[in-house]
Amino acid sequence: QAGLDAAAAGDTVLVKAGTYRENVSFGRSGTAAAGCITLQGETGAILDGTGRDGAGIEIASKSYIRVAGMTVQHFKGADTPIGISASGSSSFLEIRDNVVHHIESSEDAHGIAVYGTSATPMTDILIDGNEIRDCKLGSSESLVLNGNVTNFVVSRNEVHDNDNIGIDFIGFEGVGPSGSDQARNGVCVDNVVYNITSAQNPAYDGERSADGIYVDGGRDIVIERNKVDNSDIGIEVASEHRGRTTSNITVRNNFVSRSYQGNIMVGGYSTSVGSAASIAVLNNTLVQATGGEIILQNNSDGVLIQNNILYAKARNAYVSSGRNNRNVRVDNNIFFGASQTSAGAFTD
Repeated sequence: QAGLDAAAAGDTVLVKAGTYRENVSFGRSGTAAAGCITLQGETGAILDGTGRDGAGIEIASKSYIRVAGMTVQHFKGADTPIGISASGSSSFLEIRDNVVHHIESSEDAHGIAVYGTSATPMTDILIDGNEIRDCKLGSSESLVLNGNVTNFVVSRNEVHDNDNIGIDFIGFEGVGPSGSDQARNGVCVDNVVYNITSAQNPAYDGERSADGIYVDGGRDIVIERNKVDNSDIGIEVASEHRGRTTSNITVRNNFVSRSYQGNIMVGGYSTSVGSAASIAVLNNTLVQATGGEIILQNNSDGVLIQNNILYAKARNAYVSSGRNNRNVRVDNNIFFGASQTSAGAFTD
């Protein structure tokens, strides 16, 4: 912490190998002219939260900040432990090549959390090359962008063996101001997500509902070239809030396999929650989900399903539909495997 307290714009605080038992935070911003303030860990630099909760590394309304090469571990407790936290109006952030593991709570915990809580949007956020693993998250997420957050790239992260959602882009939870309370204008690309399940998460009482990648209330987001394997839900585009819509989402060129509920799911989980609109599902390869390959749940309007390869299990649907789904086009897909029937409105 002493190094960060002394750092000015353009400075790098180099953390030598060793175990540091503390919470650290950035007290000032870098600048566009002088550059970021960088917290750079050497190999073996560990921030250990044993006996602590809260955020291991905190960026609160600070900009031009880079966090790289750190291992953040063992932050646990009831006060929402977080490995790396960015909030307020923080902008021009790089969170790169860190390892976050064993962040734990039975209520809420996050590996990496970006919360846009200010009327000034968080913008220009890069989260790249991190590993988030072995976290017990309660009702929260491994890697999340929530609220007034725009212009982001989430890339090349490895997220695995966590007991709730892998990567999440959220809106309409009241985190940001009305009218700007959506993660938006971003790209989720080249991530690897696997072994994501809430089966043993006490917050869900055995329900398997954890997404590998989830857009819940976000808008104008591209999800591409990701690999998602062995999650409860592979990729989901939905809104959990009645009267609210997730919109303009493109899901393309992903490989999604062995999901429990479905490999790609679109729309609200019931007719009484929110909706999804202007959704494109393009050029994905989907392999043997237990519950079906593409599932249109409820309340979807304007869905294009095109140029996908769907390899289904026996007696499972390639494409299925719930209620209140309109303006759906299924075109030029390849259906392959043991499935002979397709439940719902669409045939194979």
